[in-house]
Order: sequence, then structure tokens, then C-alpha cells
Amino acid sequence: MKTERYESPAIEVIEMEVEQAVLSGVLLKPEMLHEIIDQVTEADFYVPAHRIIFTAFMALYAQGTPVDHVTVFDWLVSHNQLETAGGAVYLGELAQAVVSGANAAHWAKIVRDKAMQRALLQYFNPKNADLVREALKRAGRHDL
Repeated sequence: MKTERYESPAIEVIEMEVEQAVLSGVLLKPEMLHEIIDQVTEADFYVPAHRIIFTAFMALYAQGTPVDHVTVFDWLVSHNQLETAGGAVYLGELAQAVVSGANAAHWAKIVRDKAMQRALLQYFNPKNADLVREALKRAGRHDL
């Protein structure tokens, strides 16, 4: 899967690496899913493949099935989503992308914040994006 940034008016708030870190963190330390389950949803992920992978996490979790590289792979295959999720190689890369899953909750919060920022930018006319950024900065949100 390409790791390039996706072109959109909200390019500043897209953090593919953070999304990858959340997914990788859960694959490395599945118990982190308990901590992030209320912080982030599949809709918060900008990259479509990441949405699908997180959907697999949540489906497995709901079934009481352990979330790991093998069970996620099997779920994606059984739902004909493996290639849409980036393929087997990408899933393997995610499983090795971070050295610790301990920060998955922190990364999940960033994914959620970025999703909220994208929603704000989409809500307002793209021509007014600078005004939205300025308003957020005035509100103490300097991370746009």
C-alpha cells in the first residue's frame, strides 16, 4: 500500500502514520483495544484501508475473538476485504510498524482529533478553510 499523503483540502489534518500507529499498536498489544474502543470509531480513520482494518478489529472484539494478525487476516479474507485493506503484505507491515503498543490510546486520541478537524473543514466551505483554522487557533488548537 502506498504511504503517500492523500490529496484533499484537509491535507494538513491527515496523519496516515498516526492511523498506522493505532492499528499497529492494537496488533502488538491487543488489550489496548479496551482503552481505545470509546475514543475512536472506524469513521475516524481517513484512509479507507484503515477503516476496514479497524472494522475487522471491532467485529472480532464483538465476537470475543482475540485480535491479532492471524484473526484479522482471516476476517478480511472471509469478508472479501483483504485487498481493499491493503493486502497481506500491508497487514504484515502494520503488525511490525511500531515497537510498542503502549501508546495506542494516545494515538487514537490524535486520530479522533484529526477526524473532528476534517469534519469542521468539510462543514465549512473550503474557501473559508483559513477562517476555520484561525478560529481553531484562537480557541487554543494550534495543531492544524
